[in-house]
Amino acid sequence: ARAFCVPKNQPTNAYVASAPGKPNTALRYRAADLDDIAALKAINFDFLDKLEQRIPAGEVYVGHDGDDLVALGVIERGRLLRDCASIGMLTAQAHRKRGIGEQTLRHMRGVAHAKV
Repeated sequence: ARAFCVPKNQPTNAYVASAPGKPNTALRYRAADLDDIAALKAINFDFLDKLEQRIPAGEVYVGHDGDDLVALGVIERGRLLRDCASIGMLTAQAHRKRGIGEQTLRHMRGVAHAKV
């Protein structure tokens, strides 16, 4: 998991390390909803707390490969620097080493640019 400030004037790859494997074009991302809480808790462990508050605030995103929840992304707007956002991700244990984390960070960076 990683979290960083995402300034708008930096190239996407400045914040994303290369990951093994090819990008999975079948991944779909969307904002999480409260119905996702049980599935998120199953892969989340202690990575992210307060899901019940973060989801309605639009801070949590989910990544699916088919019907499988494979990743979660999180965005938190900067409190001191309002034009920055912190992003993070977690890939489900069974789906690691496939480049999903990198794709999730790229997606979350796009979310950050749209929201900040």
